[in-house]
Amino acid sequence: MHRAPLFIDRSLAASLSRLGGGEQPTIVLPSSLAPDDDLATSIASLFRSGAVPDVQVVAPGGRPAGLRGLLGASAGTWQSIDVRALDPSCELRRVTLPARLVNAGAIVTACDLDIVAERGPYVLDVAASYVSPATRLRLYTSRGRVAVAAEIDLGLRLSGAILALTIHGERWYVATPDPIAGELAALALSERARGAGSTRSLAGPWEDPLVQRATELHLGVLLPAGLELVSPPSDDATIGTAIARHLALRLGIG
Repeated sequence: MHRAPLFIDRSLAASLSRLGGGEQPTIVLPSSLAPDDDLATSIASLFRSGAVPDVQVVAPGGRPAGLRGLLGASAGTWQSIDVRALDPSCELRRVTLPARLVNAGAIVTACDLDIVAERGPYVLDVAASYVSPATRLRLYTSRGRVAVAAEIDLGLRLSGAILALTIHGERWYVATPDPIAGELAALALSERARGAGSTRSLAGPWEDPLVQRATELHLGVLLPAGLELVSPPSDDATIGTAIARHLALRLGIG
């Protein structure tokens, strides 16, 4: 069975090191580009300082130039992908994404739940923020557009996700190499971030339409039995254990 670990850390650098792209540069896509997106700016700072030399942060096109300069270069030229050829069940036929993302060796999504807990995007729907205007229009006019957003991910090498949230004044991170596991964890932890809760998470993370479509496309872990929690050291156990227990309860981890 495919195993999807969820690593709980207090160090962003440690989280990034778990998801390194090996010999290929890892591109990080922040789910929010708000000026106070601490996760995105922290990753950018680590990249500039050389602490995480294999990581680049890429912002979607069409954002304010100053913020693009902070987070990294713009996405660049477009490339079209026939996703229906990859999976005949796709409602979308072709999606157009920045060529830099399509050709990336590894892509990690970064989700700051302190900012996006209530509205998202989290992990699986982040790529929808990067598609061309024509693809975005087809997405918005599709039946059940929340679920269809998973089809965009077929054209990318999603290598995992980094989530961040603040609990009782302490910053914590959850990293996973599995994009479905990342989405599930984000849905569950959105209930803890600043006491807010995503409306998408109310029915249960595994019942979320985006997660269900992603499992149909085999984008990651398929069953709760495939999830594995990796807890922090005992000296960080108070909040870290609470996070692990919450994830176990909400995601059905035995």
